[in-house]
Amino acid sequence: MLKNPIFDFYVSKHNQGKLLKIKSVNIDNYNHFVEFVSKIEKETSWKVYITSTHRTFEEQARLKRQDSRNASPGNSKYNYAKAIDIVLYQNTFWEQNWIEKRSEKKRWLSTKVVDVAKKHSLTWGGNFSKYYDPVHFEID
Repeated sequence: MLKNPIFDFYVSKHNQGKLLKIKSVNIDNYNHFVEFVSKIEKETSWKVYITSTHRTFEEQARLKRQDSRNASPGNSKYNYAKAIDIVLYQNTFWEQNWIEKRSEKKRWLSTKVVDVAKKHSLTWGGNFSKYYDPVHFEID
């Protein structure tokens, strides 16, 4: 399978920027999430695209207004650099295969990413009882 190195390079730079938001708040959490993303890409056939990391209280308030199911400012792990959202992709020159928030739980589980999360003591949002959030991984 021919890969698309240009897209992968863009994603790598994007992810570095997202992770730096965590590093500015908590170096240990930064290292934990860097290792988690690295392990996903080494132990599965999937690549990671990070969609969210650390959020200010103001950013969290805006998200709460958009969707009442979102946590209030101060009650979100994102406010403390303890959570990330990711989507997964497989990329070639001809097509991209994505697993995202709307993807079924069975599909997420088939990627083995949830197993990698368990090894890193991360809680997976796909198991939340009140809100299915499979893109979400957090440090307890």
